[in-house]
Amino acid sequence: MNGRNLPRQPKKRPSQPSSSQPALPRTTSSLPRGGPVSPAAAAQLQRTIGNQAIGQVNRMAGETAVVQRWDLAKHKAEKAAEYEQLFALIEGSTPLIRNTYMADLAKLTSSPENLMKILKSMTGESKASKLRDLLQKIGGEAKLIALAKGLGVWDAAIINEVVSLEPNPDLILEIQDVVKGNVGLLLTLLRNTSGEKKGQDLKDALNLAGGFNKLLAVKSFSSDISVLLMLLRKTGSGDELAKFVPLVHDGQTLVDFLALTDAASALVLMGQHAKASLAELKRALIDAKLNAAGPKADCTQIRFTQVNCSSAGEGYSVHDNIERLRKQPHWDIPAKAIRVFLKTPEMDAWGPMTFEQYTGDPKNLENGQLYTLDNRRLAAYRRAGRTQIPKPQIVGNDVVSREVYKFSTKNKGVDIAIN
Repeated sequence: MNGRNLPRQPKKRPSQPSSSQPALPRTTSSLPRGGPVSPAAAAQLQRTIGNQAIGQVNRMAGETAVVQRWDLAKHKAEKAAEYEQLFALIEGSTPLIRNTYMADLAKLTSSPENLMKILKSMTGESKASKLRDLLQKIGGEAKLIALAKGLGVWDAAIINEVVSLEPNPDLILEIQDVVKGNVGLLLTLLRNTSGEKKGQDLKDALNLAGGFNKLLAVKSFSSDISVLLMLLRKTGSGDELAKFVPLVHDGQTLVDFLALTDAASALVLMGQHAKASLAELKRALIDAKLNAAGPKADCTQIRFTQVNCSSAGEGYSVHDNIERLRKQPHWDIPAKAIRVFLKTPEMDAWGPMTFEQYTGDPKNLENGQLYTLDNRRLAAYRRAGRTQIPKPQIVGNDVVSREVYKFSTKNKGVDIAIN
C-alpha cells in the first residue's frame, strides 16, 4: 500500500488540530515575546504542547518566552485568591520550571503551611522522611521556614547538610544574614573547616574580619575558617591580615610564623627579606631571640617539656651540678648545648606518644614558647639561680617529633620536679 493513499490523521498533525485542542505553533516565533508570561498563558501552552515540548522551547536560544520569570508578585496582587492554583500549576510543570519558580512563589506567602508544601515539592516524596527528621533536629516548622528564607533555599536536603555541619540553627540564623544568603559559599566554608565549633568559628571570624566581604578578601590563605580565625586573632582585623596577601598564601605556615612575633614586625621583616622563605625568617627570629644576650641565652625564657626528671645522670647528678653552678659563677656544665625548639600549633596533630613508662602530648605545651629536650641541664641552671646558659642548639621538627614522649609537663613547662 502506497503511503500517499493513507487517510490523513489530523489529530497527530499540529497543522490540522482536532476541534478540542488548540493549534501548536509551527515555530516558536509565534510565542509571546517580551515581558513575563502569565500563569494562564503558561497553562494554555502546557495543555497545547506538553511539558517535554516546553523544555525544548526553554532551551532554544533567542526564544525565551516560556523561560522568562513570571511576574508572581503582580499576579498575587491582582488575583490573591489564585495562589493555590498558581502553586498547582508550578508543581505540575517540568523540573526546570518547578525548580526555577518555586522559590519565587515561596516569597509571596507567610503561611507556614504553604512554605512546607513548597519544601516538600522541591525535595520530592522520597525525601519526606528526611524532612521530618530535619524538623525534629532544628525544633519545628518556624525555624525551618526562617532558615529557608534566610538561606534562599527551598530544598530540605541542602538545609539538612547545613544543619549537619552546624547543628545549632540559631547560630546559622545569625551567620546567614552576614553571608547574604550565599548558601553555596556557606557550605564550602563549613565543609572545609576543622574542629567541632565550625559555625562559632565562622561567626567569630566574620566579626573579627569586619564582615563577609573582608573575610573573603583573605580567604586565599585557607578554606579552613579555624586557620583564618587564628590569623585574624593575631593580626586584629581583616584589613591588617589583607596586608599579608601579596606576601604569602600558606595560612598554616603564616600562623606558625606569627607565633614568633607581632604582625607589624613580621611585615617589616618580610619586606626587608622579600626573597627569604618563611622557614628562613622563622629561624632568623629564633636566632635573634637566643642571641639577645650575646654568646649566651636567657635560660629563664626556655621552658621544660617534662613533668619531672631524675637527678642521676651518666657520671653526674643534677644536684651536684646545681651546687657547683652556685659556687663557681663562671663555670658551665661541660656538655653539648641544650636542644631547644619553638612550640607551634601544627605539632598538636602529632598526637600523644609513649616510650617505656613515659607518655607525652604536644597539647601540654604552649604555642609560641621555647622548650628544651634536655631538661636536667636546664633544671640545674635554673635551680642554681643562673639566668644565662650557653647558646642552645635549635632543632627541627624531625628531631622534636621523635621525643614527644617527653612532653608530660602539667604546668606548660614553667617548672619541673627533680626526683
